[in-house]
Amino acid sequence: MAPTAPTIRGGPTTRPSCARRRPKPEKLRLSAELRAFVNNKLKQRWSPQQITRQLARTRPGEPAMNACPETIYRGLYNGLLDKRTARLRTRRTRRKRQRRGIPSKNAIPRMRPLHTRPQEADERRRAGHWEGDLIVGRGQASAIGTLVDRATRYTRLVHLPHGWKAPQVRDALVKQTADLPPSLRRTLTWDQGRELYLHEQIEELTGFRIYL
Repeated sequence: MAPTAPTIRGGPTTRPSCARRRPKPEKLRLSAELRAFVNNKLKQRWSPQQITRQLARTRPGEPAMNACPETIYRGLYNGLLDKRTARLRTRRTRRKRQRRGIPSKNAIPRMRPLHTRPQEADERRRAGHWEGDLIVGRGQASAIGTLVDRATRYTRLVHLPHGWKAPQVRDALVKQTADLPPSLRRTLTWDQGRELYLHEQIEELTGFRIYL
């Protein structure tokens, strides 16, 4: 005689709590418009951080047309973007392997992280909080820096005729912000590029408080 099946008490069977949810589809895989935008900007040698900020400014309130830098990096490394034209400034198309617990030789020492930046800078209500970036030209033959005041959107170009390594960027930032009064030199936010390796010297010479 076959054993009787055990009686299950209670309501309908529920999904076990330990079951994993399916991962969300990647934004770049879902949106041809977003892929085209990112492809175009990478082709122009924009950094993923620049692209993220541009999307936030030009497509506010459209989550499907916004992407964080990590999404862009993943899209490139996973083959969702056109590797023939869309490349990082470093020209890498594969993620660089990292070993845990071992600091990168390219890490910028004693960085002040972005999440510690004053709320006043985030609110964009007071002039003197700037965003800086480096734009590298075709074939990495030239570069220019940009400074944009977060409140007024006033923009300055940082000329780099002699190169864009850390000493040249330091000297150019000091020279080209020297005419600003102290009240307009509050904070400077920059990507974690090696050109800002001497950020502590820039702070001392300009009065900016720099966040990376």
